Amino acid sequence: MKVALSGDGGDEIFSGYNRYHIANNYWKLINILPYDLRKFFLKFIKVLPLNLLNFLIKIILSKKITRNNSNAQNIINKLIDTKTEYDFYNSFISEYKNKSIVNKDITFTDNYRDIYQSFDFKNIVENMMACDFVTYLSDDILCKVDRASMYHSLETRAPYLDINLINYVINLPFKEKIHGNETKIIQKKLLSKYIPKKFFDRPKMGFGIPLGKWFHSELNDLLNDSLSIEMLNKHSLFDNKKVLELKNRHLNYEENNENKLWALIQFNLWYEKNF
Repeated sequence: MKVALSGDGGDEIFSGYNRYHIANNYWKLINILPYDLRKFFLKFIKVLPLNLLNFLIKIILSKKITRNNSNAQNIINKLIDTKTEYDFYNSFISEYKNKSIVNKDITFTDNYRDIYQSFDFKNIVENMMACDFVTYLSDDILCKVDRASMYHSLETRAPYLDINLINYVINLPFKEKIHGNETKIIQKKLLSKYIPKKFFDRPKMGFGIPLGKWFHSELNDLLNDSLSIEMLNKHSLFDNKKVLELKNRHLNYEENNENKLWALIQFNLWYEKNF
């Protein structure tokens, strides 16, 4: 096989990611309460038992966008720091809030804020989609597909990135992309003509791996070596105390910090290789 077709771009232009669904259904509700009142309320319910918090999150959110390992504390922590529309979007794409893990002496610039605020669509979801298209799609999705395919001398093509299709979809009514709890409406209408609904009308599934579990076993040495004091002191960019606290709380089964720890590991591996 010389050429393969990729579905990349479909989520960004047809509203396929779960964060679009969540933002469409909940941002207006969240924004009704003034920030100070909302912050007080969230801090109050944060002290509830974790099992109860997870149960409440599953009730409030659609079953399509929650999993059994839904981390209620993580969701609440992110909402506590959410003041603006951009903050809400940033809570989906970032594990850390601004300088929360960065050494206080380090200058920090949030370029994503400027990119997001350069768009002026009618609603938060379309702004999110546009920002994802020019950042996440090009810097992550297309990058990894290109590396993997070129490694095997395989050409890939992404039909959803056809400029004429993109311009057409951008100008479609928003309800043709998301309506209620339904996403990718146009695609599902087309598929239903050829394929039984049970094959595509299912909860979205990504390609995540069980990092949290592996940090206790196969990746334990990588975790400890990459986030050792010796390694952290090579650049002194992070607050060592906070990093070690995140690691210890994960290893003691107090919190699931897999994504926060993975981001730090990746940065340190990159730093060690290049500097």
